[in-house]
Amino acid sequence: MESLIKMIFAGVMFGAWPLLMNRSGLSGNLSSFVMTLTVVVMTTPFVLYQGLPNTGVMWGMAITASLVAGFGILALNDVLSKVAPHEIGALLVVMTLLQAATPAIYAVYMNGRVDSIKAIGLAMAVVAAVLLSLPQSQSN
Repeated sequence: MESLIKMIFAGVMFGAWPLLMNRSGLSGNLSSFVMTLTVVVMTTPFVLYQGLPNTGVMWGMAITASLVAGFGILALNDVLSKVAPHEIGALLVVMTLLQAATPAIYAVYMNGRVDSIKAIGLAMAVVAAVLLSLPQSQSN
């Protein structure tokens, strides 16, 4: 239950921070820097309290994951700095759908087969991303 509560909290925080950053007025690169610096300052006490692990860490994988996340943050913050607040919601939904589809595709790859439910889910995610990226209709 604790894990579920933390994931709900994380989901709300990850959904909210781009909306706030979009309103900051910072450029994409500067907002990425401010965010990264703030995260480092915020997490340092927890790292110091817990300490570094002695064995079993795959630092290459951790650094690769961090590079991938860094490129994603740079791209996301660049978009956040350039789009109007009324546009960001649909773009974040598209990003979130792709964020959810990526591990699903990885799971299919690792299992070596595609079951019909996952195929339907991935197809629906693609349809949702396309529909949500269409310009908003002007109905009265």
